Amino acid sequence: MSAFASKGFNANRYLNLRPTYNSKLLSWLNTYHAGSKVRAADIACGPGTFTTDLAREFDSVIGVDISPSMIASAQESAKARGITNLEYKVGTGESLPIETNSVDLLTVMEGVHWFKFDTFLDEALRVLKPGGTIALVGYKYPEIEGDKTH
Repeated sequence: MSAFASKGFNANRYLNLRPTYNSKLLSWLNTYHAGSKVRAADIACGPGTFTTDLAREFDSVIGVDISPSMIASAQESAKARGITNLEYKVGTGESLPIETNSVDLLTVMEGVHWFKFDTFLDEALRVLKPGGTIALVGYKYPEIEGDKTH
């Protein structure tokens, strides 16, 4: 279990320090995902950083995270921003608290390395509607340019 799931983890601090996603990513996903935009799911959603972006594009969005403190932070953030088409649930990538065949787009933003991948993939395919889209996204490792002698 990750440190993110511990009771003492400060999810609000994490929310304020975590990088955000480039708007081009959501634009690209909108272009790639050819299906309906009724429901999206963001797995390992943390404090809802990308989940709230999805809420601008989909009728409803569910965020799932193993950490109750992350879910609480995500709920507080959405409420403060007046976003009402979001639902958050505590759960794991291997046992998604989502109905079968109910999701058009399923995203995992920099969290898939925490999962038992084969079990997660079975769950993702279970909750996706036929023809749905799975997007597994990770940060690009930085390239440092400049003086390499130090």
